[in-house]
Amino acid sequence: MSVADGEFGTIHPDAPSELAQFAFLLGTWDLEIWNRAADGSEQRLTGSWIGRYVLDGYAIADEARSFDERGALMGMGITYRSFQRSTGRWVMQWFEPRSVTWEELLTPDLPPVEFAEGTVRIMNRGAFPRITFELTSADSFTWIGETRDDDGQTWRRAHVVEARRAAAPPVAGRGDR
Repeated sequence: MSVADGEFGTIHPDAPSELAQFAFLLGTWDLEIWNRAADGSEQRLTGSWIGRYVLDGYAIADEARSFDERGALMGMGITYRSFQRSTGRWVMQWFEPRSVTWEELLTPDLPPVEFAEGTVRIMNRGAFPRITFELTSADSFTWIGETRDDDGQTWRRAHVVEARRAAAPPVAGRGDR
């Protein structure tokens, strides 16, 4: 089955139509990850990402895992995304299970999620205050997490994820359930 066949769920007919704006996340993805510290040092990781419609198609859940060069798990978590009609705003929460940490990524004092041709920009409360998705094709996207290290003057790319649609489902224990 493909993403279009509903293998990753389908949007509920009564769900907000805005939910489809994040449908590009549906499917399984292989990741190349670059972490860049303020001192310029880099860490390269690989990973997996899987996106699905969940909760009867009223939300999207996208789960990511990263691994070092030996295959050891370095990080994992899941983001839940839904659109609240009453406020006209996105609701997004990140959960990291090892530390049992929940982060509300968007709050009313932050700008709304911006959708432009080929990009999605999110200003959030998470580890990376500015996140940009660059939508390069139906089979690839880049996720860019940025921070500010100089009293907020300049954005610095601190985390870059190159995602390519996976040819096969993820291996058990690497983002499949």
